[in-house]
Amino acid sequence: MILTNKVEWKYSAFLFYLILAIIDRRVGKRRLIKMYETIDEEKDWVQDFYRLRCDAEGIKVDM
Repeated sequence: MILTNKVEWKYSAFLFYLILAIIDRRVGKRRLIKMYETIDEEKDWVQDFYRLRCDAEGIKVDM
């Protein structure tokens, strides 16, 4: 995938940092639960990382 403009690049970088935040152990259960409100607006593969982390923490999510 070739990013052709700055907006695409910034959005791509944002998604990368979002995934890092999701898998970071310093992000606690309360923050993960708050993320549930907006995670459905993200791409499917970002939601997959979110689901994996919630499963690891024992948080039930219905997506």
